[in-house]
Amino acid sequence: SVVMHLHAQVNVNMPFNTGPTTYSISPPATCSFNFYDDGGPLGNYSGMSNPAQSVVTFAPSNPAYKIRVIFQEFGVDPFFDALYAYDGPNGAAPQISSGNPGIFVSKPGGFWGAIPPNNIAANTIQATGANASGALTFQFESDPTPNPPAYPGWVASVVELNVGACQLQAPAAVS
Repeated sequence: SVVMHLHAQVNVNMPFNTGPTTYSISPPATCSFNFYDDGGPLGNYSGMSNPAQSVVTFAPSNPAYKIRVIFQEFGVDPFFDALYAYDGPNGAAPQISSGNPGIFVSKPGGFWGAIPPNNIAANTIQATGANASGALTFQFESDPTPNPPAYPGWVASVVELNVGACQLQAPAAVS
């Protein structure tokens, strides 16, 4: 007989000025999240997003594992709006910076335009080896003006990796 395991895909919209929220991977029921701006998969993001109150953290099921977020789409109004990324369980963790200046946003390092948060590949961000929690935290800031249609927000997948599970082993001696 064949045993099949169904895994629900859970949609997570960026919180909008409601305070920090944490979502934890918890296999086998929840093995991944779909992560969207506060407008969800079909709407644009809202104006007036406060980065201190629009905060989401994704935590792995085991602190030894690492959260990885892969962005399929990303468009945030440059200079005026920003998605900030942090290598840990809250906004006090080390920032994973874009290198962008803080011109019309409250702080430098936010991701905007068509370049999503990344540190291991062009569209992928992952908790680093120095991050004992394995979590990633995001804050979003937007100005009061409605965002242009060219910048609809983002669509991403959130997974956890057991980065220590596959270590390269030297082959055993053959006698």
